[in-house]
Amino acid sequence: MKIKRMALAVLAACMVLTAEASTLSKVTVMGRPYYRYDVKKGDTMYGVARELGWDINILQSTNQQQMTSLTKNAVLYYPAEADNEKVATASAKTADKQGKQVRHHIRSGETLYSISRLYDVPVARLEELNPGSDKGIKADEWLLISDDNKGNGGFHTIAPGETIYGVSKANGISVGALLSANPGISETNFRAGDVIRLPEAGSGLKMQTRMVTEQTLSGFKIYKVKKNDTWKSIAGAHGISAEELRNANRGVVLKNKVIIGIPVIETRAVERQVADSDPRESTSDGLEEIYREVHGISATENHPEVRMAVLLEEPESRKDRQFMRGLLLAVNDLKNSGTRIALKAIDLGKGATAIGDDLSEFKPTLMVTTAEKQVPAWLVDYSDTKNIPLVNTLDVKDISYQANPYMVQLITPSEYFNDRVAEWLHDKYADYSLVFTGEEDSADALASSLKSIWDTSKVRSRSIEDLKSMPLNERGKYLLYSYPVKRNEVSAFLDVVNEATTRTPLASVAVLGRPNWIVYDESLENKFHNNNVMIPARFYLPANERNNSRFAIEYRQMYDAAIPNSFPVYSALGYDVANYFIKGLAGAEGDINALPASHDTLQSDFSLARPSNWSGLLNTAVYMVQFTPYDTIEKIVIK
Repeated sequence: MKIKRMALAVLAACMVLTAEASTLSKVTVMGRPYYRYDVKKGDTMYGVARELGWDINILQSTNQQQMTSLTKNAVLYYPAEADNEKVATASAKTADKQGKQVRHHIRSGETLYSISRLYDVPVARLEELNPGSDKGIKADEWLLISDDNKGNGGFHTIAPGETIYGVSKANGISVGALLSANPGISETNFRAGDVIRLPEAGSGLKMQTRMVTEQTLSGFKIYKVKKNDTWKSIAGAHGISAEELRNANRGVVLKNKVIIGIPVIETRAVERQVADSDPRESTSDGLEEIYREVHGISATENHPEVRMAVLLEEPESRKDRQFMRGLLLAVNDLKNSGTRIALKAIDLGKGATAIGDDLSEFKPTLMVTTAEKQVPAWLVDYSDTKNIPLVNTLDVKDISYQANPYMVQLITPSEYFNDRVAEWLHDKYADYSLVFTGEEDSADALASSLKSIWDTSKVRSRSIEDLKSMPLNERGKYLLYSYPVKRNEVSAFLDVVNEATTRTPLASVAVLGRPNWIVYDESLENKFHNNNVMIPARFYLPANERNNSRFAIEYRQMYDAAIPNSFPVYSALGYDVANYFIKGLAGAEGDINALPASHDTLQSDFSLARPSNWSGLLNTAVYMVQFTPYDTIEKIVIK
């Protein structure tokens, strides 16, 4: 029984001690947390340390002026870093979950793979963070890229009210470094909700060793309040601020003979590595100046200059000769525009070293390549390293624009092309039944895009034979999509559609052709018109447009020949590229981000956008070519 009572007594004593330690008040002095202990009669330094589980050496060094035997009603202070770290860790976890998540706003044409490349996050990780995404993602939805600060890979979601300057300072980088890492941002388009890439801490900062004055808290001493003392008078007498004195004695009522704690603050000069501040970073004019430096934009001139290097895949090929002929026609048309134009054609077959020497000597402000199968990796790296825009005119499969912010992908990639076409059709024909005809082609990506957004109750499949025997509903609305691609099969399909619409003239029928149908625009033109055919395309050069007629005349006058027939028409492509980029860059003073959408091109339209603030530029403009029943051709630009 004695043993039991003794154990209970010890347990009760432990509970009392624990309770006393947990109820100590906390104060914060010079940003650091401390426990504040009110000394009782009979307390000693060692007894308090033992009772509260404190390190006696730390307790003594923090309260150097107090003796082992303590004065009643005095105060002791003890660092509370351990508890503070726990609180900070919990707060950080909460902040990571609530404010450090990175989400991507999905755009048309993007896939898990393309987004994974943008953020350098494995597809498997994206699927883990976004259950169900392995079965497909949709435009305008949000994709979680990281669920905590540790895993966000150096990305930051702009919060409301944040500025370029503020984000740079908060992350220990220069404004120039932030702009270099995100060529798509400027002071005017720094939008809340957008994601930006953060370079490593210290990027762009110039460090110097300087003598700086630092204040440190060496400990605490006690002071017995006298009559007529105030917080301000006591603080002034001890060389500290009244605010710090109040912080150290939170909850104390100042009155005669009360003992308070006074922080002992030491001031000393020390050598420190400090960053040189750039005064331009905090002003709008200064930010504009830094932006221009980052993008290599010189001051406004009366006669701007564009220096274009054209890197030809095979200079003697028909494709490259025609491209250069059209390009030279555009340069000739621009000779009186007030823009100085320097032009250099370079054979890509010369090799990286020789071409690098040519480019270094020429100093281009724009590079254009006609590589059709593979844009050389070294050329992409040269563009990225030198911050020189590189226009990829013909390689539709190249994905360098996803990682190189100075790459311009001129041919809209298939994923974007198909999704934009499908969305445009859905906006216009959502109340139509979507009827797929012919033998299904599982590789038809446009058909897949259409099926993914159309009301499934309105999707049908019919054989061409069915169209012959099964009449259309007189009040029905039909968007017919045909799988056939060969000329004779397309011709036969259009004959069947014509017969069906003749039998039911009140039915609303539109025919959507596959993109390759555009090459039959002359041979099947009459059938296209008779059946109200629409064909999505990246290129189209209608001969009867005024600009194109003028181009054909100028081509014949300069080269004494008619424009060779091809798809695309390479001479028209060369003309469009030179005309758009030379005029656009001259008007934008060399700022690739400020290029407007095209409005006077022959065969191609251009509307450039960045999939992310750190990626390259992508041409999002595609055509819907409509052959109307009135024998006119409408070239509708989908942007």
